[in-house]
Amino acid sequence: MIEPHPLANKRILFTLCGFDLGGAERQALYLAKYLKGVGVDVRVWGHHHEFHGPERVIVECEAAGIPWAEYKFRWPCGLTALIRDASQVLIGLHKVHPDAVLAYTTWPNIGCGLVWRWSPTKAFLWGQRDLAPTQDRWIVRKAFHGASTIICNAAHERNYLSRLLGKPSAPIHVVPNGIELDQPQWSRSQWREKLGLPEDGVLVTMLANLRKDKDFSTLLHAWSKIKNLSPINSKIHLCLAGAHQEGTDGIKTLLHSLYLEDSVLLPGQISDVSGFLSACDIGILSTLAEGLPNAILEYMTCGLPVVATDVPGNREALGEDSGKQFCKVKNAEDLADKLFSLISSPELRFRLGSRNRQRAITEFSIETMCSRMTEILVGTLKKKA
Repeated sequence: MIEPHPLANKRILFTLCGFDLGGAERQALYLAKYLKGVGVDVRVWGHHHEFHGPERVIVECEAAGIPWAEYKFRWPCGLTALIRDASQVLIGLHKVHPDAVLAYTTWPNIGCGLVWRWSPTKAFLWGQRDLAPTQDRWIVRKAFHGASTIICNAAHERNYLSRLLGKPSAPIHVVPNGIELDQPQWSRSQWREKLGLPEDGVLVTMLANLRKDKDFSTLLHAWSKIKNLSPINSKIHLCLAGAHQEGTDGIKTLLHSLYLEDSVLLPGQISDVSGFLSACDIGILSTLAEGLPNAILEYMTCGLPVVATDVPGNREALGEDSGKQFCKVKNAEDLADKLFSLISSPELRFRLGSRNRQRAITEFSIETMCSRMTEILVGTLKKKA
């Protein structure tokens, strides 16, 4: 007789910052679909943003038969809004009656962390996936220290949390992201044709929603330098592939002022990620801070060389022996130099890309992530039984 899964018939509520399919949301959906497949009652909450794309989290939930609902919690906010939104979260928890709440990123961590103890919920798992600075730290600290378990997707986040919020009494686990891309819908040549690019040109991409917390400014200034350096500048293009959010207007203004509109594409959010990346030659992540970036793992899985800002989360993804793949923070000159060396050398692109793909296969599997997260959920609920 086959034993039922230890979480079978449990109700697990995933709470997300939004319904756009960013890195944290992808990881949540990987796990949610896995748990649903073994008999867990999975629910998803998300927040509608003012700036959003096609809200693909909703599309994927409905395709997988996972119930979803909107919850409203925004941080930072005033006291009146805090009380109102936290009260609505509490009411929702009483209606859904989850065995455990698994939160991803700051808003759901705070919103659920403040009120879950007054609900039927047995356990709250704080999910740390970024290094976002916080205001009114005493409120964040209260939510953080009420968690049953804390899960980080990168080792360096443990020290960050201790410095920012103090050492918690709850156990802290590190579970790296898993990555698995769907089969391509379009080929490299089809994507090149769709984007209006030559087959023999070099396509560089930054796969990230157009938000203000990514350092698009440094990247675009570096790209301006490259366009002046490259003898083949008519055949090199940069694609900023992501949902058009609050940073879009600033990016468009900068493109215009730097005269880059002819060489930089803004196609919006990409659903065929593996097909799109097959059309690219180099992956970029220009940023100021990261947890463990999904974009870099996707580049690696597709065998792309990477240029990334030298911050701890990017180093955890690429590894310490990653060669010429890091540039200094907010340094357009260094970023341009690293990019130009890859643009100029197909051999270097191939060598670094092959190395990255092998690391992605061995270090960041979906199976390992889902198995580890399941173990933590089971252990946490047993302690609360």
